[in-house]
Amino acid sequence: MNFIIFRALFEDARQQVLDNKVFRLLLILTAIPIVLTFVLGFHEESITLFWGWKEIDYKDIMEIFSAGGQSTAEDMAAQSIRFLQEFTLDAVVGRIGIMLCIAATAFFAPKILEKGSADTLFSKPVSRIAILLSRYFAGILFVAFISSLLVTGMYLGFLINSGFNDPGFLWGALTLVYLYAMMHAFSMVVAVFTRSSTAAILLTITLYMFCGGIHTGWTSLEFFTQKQHVAMLRIADNSDDEDEVEEAGELIQFLTSSLRFFHYVLPKTSDADLITNKLKRALTEKPPAIQTSDGEFLMKLPPADFSLVADTKGKFEDTGVEWSAEGKTHLGADSMRIRRYERPKQERKVGSKTRIRSQTGNETAKQKMEELQATGASPESEDRKLSGVRTTQVTWLESDGDTKHRMYFFHFDDWIYEFELIGSVAQLDSHEASQLRRNTLDRGNIILGDITGKTPGTWYSDIFSLTAEWKYNIFFSIGSSLAFIVSMLTLAWLRLRKIDF
Repeated sequence: MNFIIFRALFEDARQQVLDNKVFRLLLILTAIPIVLTFVLGFHEESITLFWGWKEIDYKDIMEIFSAGGQSTAEDMAAQSIRFLQEFTLDAVVGRIGIMLCIAATAFFAPKILEKGSADTLFSKPVSRIAILLSRYFAGILFVAFISSLLVTGMYLGFLINSGFNDPGFLWGALTLVYLYAMMHAFSMVVAVFTRSSTAAILLTITLYMFCGGIHTGWTSLEFFTQKQHVAMLRIADNSDDEDEVEEAGELIQFLTSSLRFFHYVLPKTSDADLITNKLKRALTEKPPAIQTSDGEFLMKLPPADFSLVADTKGKFEDTGVEWSAEGKTHLGADSMRIRRYERPKQERKVGSKTRIRSQTGNETAKQKMEELQATGASPESEDRKLSGVRTTQVTWLESDGDTKHRMYFFHFDDWIYEFELIGSVAQLDSHEASQLRRNTLDRGNIILGDITGKTPGTWYSDIFSLTAEWKYNIFFSIGSSLAFIVSMLTLAWLRLRKIDF
């Protein structure tokens, strides 16, 4: 297919869109939030309407919502703008917008199969796959134009009228395009098989809602499964015995397996806004100080007044990540190190049987004490709690009598964790050392598979990343959705090949 034929096909699709009443409605709906950003100004102390015609103080708004002691006026300005951004992308674009876009382009395939159009198109030296793809990509370009117009217009409105500069918001255009690309592929299949725009609209919207319901159900299932798993881990990690989990009944297993099957094979529509938000956060937010690839261990902030030893970066599961004090002697330690490694396997006699089990953090601490005693040291141990998990502290002096080590051993899931403080006796016995340990290790800064207080949605949003295990992985989400698109277009092409005119 040469460029002239491609341009003719695209021009035909463009004219059909411009003549469609739904497209005109979309332009009006797109213009409304853009106009609002230019007539509503969010400033330091108040919201202005129509460039100063009327002002509403944030204090009045905060009193209405009883938020006077929780937010400043400056916070309210930024929070109001972000609320409008998220509402526009999630509610308007992600729900209403996608349905209108489907309705505006559902006639693409049925139109080319009408008697007059088909006779004209299929008499030309153009392959049927080229005709199909031209209609598919014409729809994507149409939606890309609408979504880009929306986010660019809102971005400029907030920048010019409110002085709020958020370039990451521009990534929101991808949400609608990505969602539409998945649904448009299914719409093309339905249209080719039924030759009906109405059927394409209804079935595609039904699929869209079904995918959202499946994803919500799957997220809740994974959340409560993980919550139960973490709860049992915490019980096990506070003892030296690990009981097996009782399996669910056959009906429950069938239902959960069916839910997981549909989730894996259907497009991940609910991930579209998450992917966009992850891209935005990657540009605007700092990553956590330490985070493992499986998401089980996360340190939100690095230790204050300590600098990372460059050679240890990325060696969390090897020699460990190390920080050193920045030339001060009152920080509670000279250096600190965090490390994790797989739990060693060991044999254990249970009656007449030998059982293979994983070593616990407490047993690892005992081994460390035996090693130290063999060298002539006199270690001391003490049990503590870390993020709800049993932790064993081992303390000892080096042969110089002044350098002190304090190590914390604990296990969680398949890993042994070690946290070590090194400094003088005066440092590690000081209040600053206790404060350093609390600030670094306590639940506010360290997360060990902790989902307490989270909803299924917030939990999934936190764990969904480029490095998570495959079912929570961004690459898997995108890859499986692209596979769905390819399979739908393939089905449409195979059906189109068999149609005679």
